Amino acid sequence: MTYYLHSVPGRLRVKIPHLRQRPAEAAAIREVLRIDGIHEVKIKHLTGSVVVHYDSAQLSEGRIVQALETSGYFDRSRAISCDSQLQAASSKMAEKCGRAVFGWAVGRALEANGLGVLAAFI
Repeated sequence: MTYYLHSVPGRLRVKIPHLRQRPAEAAAIREVLRIDGIHEVKIKHLTGSVVVHYDSAQLSEGRIVQALETSGYFDRSRAISCDSQLQAASSKMAEKCGRAVFGWAVGRALEANGLGVLAAFI
């Protein structure tokens, strides 16, 4: 089960996998997030997404996540962030581009002098 965490000052989004398809859990999470400084909590039980709008001068992201962790709704150790998703996607893209360039180079070399390149590999 993977959790997701993304935040910018004043807005925090977490995805809680076991929240999906469980609308009754939404009320419990709203209770956990009754913290001074939180202006709005939007919960989408179809996706397991919780968006919290808060006053960043009064409250930190860490305090909100800690409240969710303490109540058992979030596990930071199993959470991925936007940065880790971006890094994984860019690594995958770099690998695919590398393969494409290598394939193109080999194709061009074989077009020019296929037997010479083949002999060099053997």
